[in-house]
Amino acid sequence: MVSSYNEKKKHVRINLGCGWNKLEGYINCDIDPQVKPDKIVDLSKRLPFKTNSVDEVFTSHTLEHIPQEILVNVTLPEIWRVCKKGAKVKIVVPYMDAQPVLNHYVRFSEDTFNNWCRPCYQTNVKNSDTFPFEFSFHVEKIELGKSAIWGWLHSLIPLKVWHGLWTHLIGEIRAYLVVNKDLNTKYTQ
Repeated sequence: MVSSYNEKKKHVRINLGCGWNKLEGYINCDIDPQVKPDKIVDLSKRLPFKTNSVDEVFTSHTLEHIPQEILVNVTLPEIWRVCKKGAKVKIVVPYMDAQPVLNHYVRFSEDTFNNWCRPCYQTNVKNSDTFPFEFSFHVEKIELGKSAIWGWLHSLIPLKVWHGLWTHLIGEIRAYLVVNKDLNTKYTQ
């Protein structure tokens, strides 16, 4: 059984929204008890892990199903809270795809993740152009994956035409983040 994991090990890794995709060496978490996760976890609530206890987070095709307000006010601050300083967070989501019919509530692009790279929240600091988040990540790397349906077209279409079709050719975006817990520290790429 791949999903058995001892939380007392030094390196704590969690797989949020695992579904049937259990990862060996991870605490596999999902809201659906039918997929038999290691922990039942609702990402719209407090995560059942101690503050600064997690070394690595993986989530694939999960965050787009969380409404934007909950994502930035609950889910991401909770991921940040449970992670140790410098923890690795890998997020895989559809690229620029917000379709309510599929329960996709958030459109993710490179800018989404770069926007999370800002100083940590302080109650006495107001940012004039954007609101402060209660989390901060450093973007280590961003990868774009071809669409399973339309990705093959990239070899047939001239580069200048790509921009209009970009969201159809790119299927997913993979963001590799590092947890920033230094107040007022903004990492640059």
